[in-house]
Amino acid sequence: MPILIAVLILSKGPGGSPTLDEIGDLSQRGHPPPTQPDNASIPRRRCPEPVEWSRDIWLPVMLGHMPEQKPLSINLDDFLLFTDRALDKMLRIIEELGDDLANQKPDLPEANSPYAILTHCIGVADYWISNLIGNRGIPRDRPAEFTATGTAAEIRPRVQTLKQRLREDIAKLDGPAAPKQGQPTSYNPAGGPANWTQGAALIHTYEELAQHLGHMEITRDLLRRHQ
Repeated sequence: MPILIAVLILSKGPGGSPTLDEIGDLSQRGHPPPTQPDNASIPRRRCPEPVEWSRDIWLPVMLGHMPEQKPLSINLDDFLLFTDRALDKMLRIIEELGDDLANQKPDLPEANSPYAILTHCIGVADYWISNLIGNRGIPRDRPAEFTATGTAAEIRPRVQTLKQRLREDIAKLDGPAAPKQGQPTSYNPAGGPANWTQGAALIHTYEELAQHLGHMEITRDLLRRHQ
């Protein structure tokens, strides 16, 4: 609860009332303090109406004037540097595991193969960036992404094509604007914003790529251990 501290300043009024400092000086010189005028002669002032100290009032008082927020910006090449890194690392894991092991699942409930994880990430980027920002209308079958199988030779060109497509689509980004194809309806992540923007879709894409890269690294380690 905020604490408000008021500083009272006393000065001579219309009737020549002395200040506290003057009263102290007179007492030290042996003079009795002056008498105050009759209350009847003091003009009465109407007290102002009480103010309800809501958060909107006391917070600016306590913190002072808050500067307006500046729009957040990011160099798109910097963003692509990190998306490329995540995609390249996932592709490298599939290549290192070999086609057989890359299509296997760890012996865990709801586990996915490395190949399926990368296929899912391609679907994520196609939907959240190429569709919602680039307005491409790429069809997506999300459940099929988790059952996909194939070879490194088949998925490698898909990753390279995706990386080029992201460069073209992110160049069209209007961060505060609504997604080009409307609000997500087929899949809306828990905890996501009520009203998605293109900027939020961009951030969510990297969130997915980063977490699935870690997901794939753990999956690789488990598969190698069991092998």
